Amino acid sequence: MAISATVNAVFNIDNKLYKASIDIPSSTLTADAPFKFSVTSQAPALADKTKPLPPLVTLMQVAVGGSGNVYVAVSPPMDVISGAIGNDTVQDLSVVVAEGTYDTKTGKFKP
Repeated sequence: MAISATVNAVFNIDNKLYKASIDIPSSTLTADAPFKFSVTSQAPALADKTKPLPPLVTLMQVAVGGSGNVYVAVSPPMDVISGAIGNDTVQDLSVVVAEGTYDTKTGKFKP
């Protein structure tokens, strides 16, 4: 019997929502069915319901599709970076390490 698993968790820390998701396929890891893990954050909805929700920010995305297919992208929350150094000097920071070509939209590795 093949069993797959998906686990989702939402945390509210300092009025910011953090969503963690892990997706474990039921078969051997492949380019089309990789192991996936992600963490996103989103500021709380505004009191003014006519304005759009604050954007969802991807903080970490990991995909492993077997040998030669590994993707790791990390982007720390900018409010944490600004708070740590005391100003807005750092405007954006991200690190991506990959072996193979991962399509973040489809969630699969390209052949």
